[in-house]
Amino acid sequence: MSRLLRANFSRLWKSKIFWLGMIFCVGIGLLSTLTQYREMMSIAGHHPHIDNILFSNSLFMPVVAAVFIGLFIGTEYSDGGMRNKLIVGHKRIEVYFANLITCTAALLMMHLADIAVIVAVGFPLVGNIEMPFSFLLLAGAVSIVALVALCAVFLLMAMLIHSKASCCVAVLILSLVFLTGAMTIENRL
Repeated sequence: MSRLLRANFSRLWKSKIFWLGMIFCVGIGLLSTLTQYREMMSIAGHHPHIDNILFSNSLFMPVVAAVFIGLFIGTEYSDGGMRNKLIVGHKRIEVYFANLITCTAALLMMHLADIAVIVAVGFPLVGNIEMPFSFLLLAGAVSIVALVALCAVFLLMAMLIHSKASCCVAVLILSLVFLTGAMTIENRL
């Protein structure tokens, strides 16, 4: 399994979709922070906190995860890498868990880059964090667990569908269904 992980991470660092996802997450973090700052400056007496935007970009992560996993795993299928791993003698469960670890690590790096930009730019512009530290840890843990769960479901679909285009479309539709369902549940609550 260590060889599978090494190969996956080597492929990850060379992947353009990973770096585009990282740039997108950093850009979204920067945009949300600057938007919060502009709102603070335009409305007199309005003093927002960085708490409002710290985990708000988690809504974009299902779409980012769907695109990344669909293309990253779909490319491996289309290039024959998955077949080669199975021919060499690796079990399907080893390949799945190696891909799960790699995709989860990549998505966590993207999510943490987003949070790091919000903190780095938001502290000087918007202000400090007002929420208790225990709530901050709880919100961070919930966002990480949700990201791992999404990654597991999307990876399962990506590994079951052999066509790269069909895989991307199916995973994107599933992410939109999850996003719509989550918004509906939140509105009802």
